[in-house]
Amino acid sequence: MQIVGFESGLDVLEYDLIDGTNNEPDAPHLILEKNGELDRIYLEQGGFVDYKLGERRCAGSIANGVHESCGEDKVPYCIEHTNDWICARCTGNCDLPLQSCKEVHAVYIAGFSPSTFKVGVTRMSRLITRLKEQGARKAAHIETVSNGRTARQIERGIADKIKDRVISKEKINGIGQYVSEKEWDTIIADYKTVKTFDLEYGFELEYPPIPAVILSGEIIGIEGRFLILKISNDNYAVDLRDLIGYEIEEGNQEISLQTSLRMVAK
Repeated sequence: MQIVGFESGLDVLEYDLIDGTNNEPDAPHLILEKNGELDRIYLEQGGFVDYKLGERRCAGSIANGVHESCGEDKVPYCIEHTNDWICARCTGNCDLPLQSCKEVHAVYIAGFSPSTFKVGVTRMSRLITRLKEQGARKAAHIETVSNGRTARQIERGIADKIKDRVISKEKINGIGQYVSEKEWDTIIADYKTVKTFDLEYGFELEYPPIPAVILSGEIIGIEGRFLILKISNDNYAVDLRDLIGYEIEEGNQEISLQTSLRMVAK
């Protein structure tokens, strides 16, 4: 079995200024290729997983429910199976190349525990989805504009004061904790907010989790793209993106942990 993708279950979350969020998320899951067929490992809070990670290779591609396998050792995707999202590099100097660029966009400030903040943009309808995909604990919708180009231009101007990228290490250090109210109030004081949000993920942690690449333990929850697993008295943060491409088999929890921690050390 090979892990060939994951679904956050958040794509049904839609947002508008009148009704707010109008759908409930689906259960997040890993997508598996097993004997030529696609299968799932659901990652529901309170459940358990117990798999051993094996070799890792390109995860190939999925189209219309069919998986195209790939033997290349470039992970998680080789060049042939890598799709670049051009909007990730956009700074507002584009000619609106995608249909989605012409949709109404929101400019937002997101807060990550305990005191990390970023400015970002997204299509208005995906605002809640995008915030939860990133693992934000607080957010403020600060501007609504007619297209993505204008949104990126505004973002670029604010990025001189508030960064537009948050690295994984910063997010892991704050998983399961609250954002400093004092620092949050200071950050958003200079902006006229359309709406503010407090985002929950169904769990809190006393201490930051330990980064690891494992798939064994009790499922504490998911914050952003980080799966939180508990083994004995320790909590581990697993970037779901780091699992893509691995061959897995049902295995011993202790072996899986030791193997994965060696992988992290490398």
